[in-house]
Amino acid sequence: MGAMAGDGAVHRSSRSAWRRLTFGLALLGLAVLVAVAVASMLWPLVEDRSNVDVPFEARGAVAQRFSAFGLDGWLVRQADGSVRAFSAADAHLRCRVEFIPVGHPLYAVRSTWKGLERGMFVDRCMHSLYDADGKPLYGPAPWGLDEFLVHEVHGGRLYLDLSRVMRGECSPGLSSTQYCSVPGRPRFGEPARVDEGYTSRFIWPVAIR
Repeated sequence: MGAMAGDGAVHRSSRSAWRRLTFGLALLGLAVLVAVAVASMLWPLVEDRSNVDVPFEARGAVAQRFSAFGLDGWLVRQADGSVRAFSAADAHLRCRVEFIPVGHPLYAVRSTWKGLERGMFVDRCMHSLYDADGKPLYGPAPWGLDEFLVHEVHGGRLYLDLSRVMRGECSPGLSSTQYCSVPGRPRFGEPARVDEGYTSRFIWPVAIR
């Protein structure tokens, strides 16, 4: 009788250990599945953004749009053939910034201003005005357009560093230069995404293509 009782206890203990092992393996499998799902969602966020290639037409418009990793911007061709890349989110309210080319109806409003010979940038909400080099000229924006570093231009492609931006030039009279760049002292920060929800509250008077 004692031997039988002992055998029964061993059997129950084995079954209990097996159930614990099975439950542990099931939890481990579930954890792996969750980790894979989370990693697949976060992969675009951790992917290297320091050397992103975007298309650019060397003989195209002076300013051309680009979009990558949820960031929007403008590629602006310079007189010497080089290219600069600006964020399309203004520094004030993250409103969308549009480029107004020479000849556009909105360009005529400010066409006599110095520095606008190649066109101008305007934010769609508060109408802050910038020249083609992203320098602030008018409006409430605290600094100019943030700028992405251009690594190289090759074969109709640009290679950009989208991991950070150089803050735009401080607006004249700004009391603090903590978050913007001054000559010889560039500041860097995280790139901002355009706030489409806020931008959509404002009616743009003329369509922009």
